[in-house]
Amino acid sequence: MKRMSAVVTVAAIIALTGCAALAGTWPDRANKSSGEMLADVIRWQQRVEVRASTGEWAGECFTDDDFAVFVRNKRPEVVVARLKRAADFRELVSALRTLPPAERAATFKDARSIAHPTWAMMGRIDPTGGGQTEAGHRAESMIAVAIVDAFEAAALPPS
Repeated sequence: MKRMSAVVTVAAIIALTGCAALAGTWPDRANKSSGEMLADVIRWQQRVEVRASTGEWAGECFTDDDFAVFVRNKRPEVVVARLKRAADFRELVSALRTLPPAERAATFKDARSIAHPTWAMMGRIDPTGGGQTEAGHRAESMIAVAIVDAFEAAALPPS
């Protein structure tokens, strides 16, 4: 039993280290609007945190069990904390602050809804990963909302 626990611990460390390494490279911002940059950050973190769903088997999709671990480990909060520590975060906040208030609000509203459609919405299972399980969609939505909330709070003009 101890050996199994050690193997699981090592696997978790490797997985988390891999995710941390991916998290260090922000998407390219060249020639993009601040809304496009925000959408790219959201999609990037969704790819890092939520397994692409390409089939019905547990190893091929983001399952309800994956979602339970995602929630238990507070992954949206972890993602936001990691993003906030990066200079790129402050640069994107500055870009978002330059938007007129109505445009900034619309940008945040649109970005909160970024997530792959569910297979039910699509009417099929997409083996290319263009769709997502219900659990994966919920996780992606939680990531989008958490990231937008963080950028919105930081981009609001001081009162």
